[in-house]
Amino acid sequence: MRARHRTGLLFWWFGAFAFLVPGAFDFGPVHEAEYYRWQFAASFGLAAALGMAAVTATLHWAGDPELSFTHQDRRFRLEGRTLLLAWLGVLLLFWANTRPGRDFIRLLPERLRKEGGATQVARLGLTERDWLIRHGQVLRFGPGDFEASQWLKANCQPNQRVLVNFNEGDVWAIHFESALAAQTGLWCVGHALPLDNDAIGLPPFRMQPEARALLADPTLGRCLGLNLDWLYLRFGGDAEQALDRFSRVPGLHKTYQGNPDSQGITRVIYRVDPAGES
Repeated sequence: MRARHRTGLLFWWFGAFAFLVPGAFDFGPVHEAEYYRWQFAASFGLAAALGMAAVTATLHWAGDPELSFTHQDRRFRLEGRTLLLAWLGVLLLFWANTRPGRDFIRLLPERLRKEGGATQVARLGLTERDWLIRHGQVLRFGPGDFEASQWLKANCQPNQRVLVNFNEGDVWAIHFESALAAQTGLWCVGHALPLDNDAIGLPPFRMQPEARALLADPTLGRCLGLNLDWLYLRFGGDAEQALDRFSRVPGLHKTYQGNPDSQGITRVIYRVDPAGES
């Protein structure tokens, strides 16, 4: 304000306005995504205003109203106290940008010890199987799912449709279907939009009534109603009773069954035959 810098003042007002907007408006339970947008806008405006204020104060302290430089052999030269400030700024920027790398190198010996050597560390994240399994807590995608998806990838056609018995109680169960679709190229179907009383911003993790009825009482007609080509089922505990219900349906052919994993989950894949041949 004292310097009557209109651009800096505009940035300051923009940042202050963006900072106060979330306090004046209720955006609802959207996992804070909308609030992050306004926080970014506020940080952008206030950072720009702070940068202009810092430059103004630096030039005032240096006793030079403008940055002056001379051109000699295609090199610019800062003179006076601004030269010292420029070098300090370069060193600070270098230190800030190299800190993540320094932290990585500092923690590397401990990481080598935990991961079992340099060879294992070099392989981290380089294969899709390793990446999917290491993110299994988020993707709900285990080693058994990778094996089943690879079999399905080798035996399916692009753009065919698959129904997964996902858990409606898990909002982020859709992450598993995203990984399955990326691995196989299949369309995951059976989803419904959130209910009216669901929080805004939730993914479509609800199941269609037709899909819920199919999983509870499987029939070929319900499979054809959803235009299904495949069923990808995951059963926990004793899966024999559930498998018996699907295996008795004409037109459903069990084409893959994996071994139970450490959590007792069995992956089973059925092929839907519209002709209904057993």
